[in-house]
Amino acid sequence: MLIVSILTACVSPDSSKIINNMKALEGNWSSYKGVEFNENWHYVNDSTLNGEGFSLVDGDTAFYESLKILRTGDTICYRVNLGEADKFVYFKLRKSSKNSWLFVNPDNEFPKKISYKIRDNQYLDIVISDMEVNKKQEFYLQKQ
Repeated sequence: MLIVSILTACVSPDSSKIINNMKALEGNWSSYKGVEFNENWHYVNDSTLNGEGFSLVDGDTAFYESLKILRTGDTICYRVNLGEADKFVYFKLRKSSKNSWLFVNPDNEFPKKISYKIRDNQYLDIVISDMEVNKKQEFYLQKQ
């Protein structure tokens, strides 16, 4: 019995369960401290979440990126588009738990890692960094 429970504990959840956990990202998120930044996420289906990240200065958009989390088979990717047609950067999901996800693209100039963590169902911590986390930027958002 002990062996079965140990082996079960080592099995990671399948990709559809991970996407289902990511439903927690759905909604509008705004900075409550630090860098002024917003993200809005919409759960589309069991393989897609659409999002956008943006900063406003005096009511005008100073920065905008189109975001998407995609599941293809057992692979989950975080896709970023900064506005150039058909120019996407993909980050592959490397670690996940019920409320946190780490996406990695070691070939991207910066960031190479994107980390999401939801706390208390109302706070979203996002960290973008290089591989060694020597260079990083943190965003602290609250659900609206």
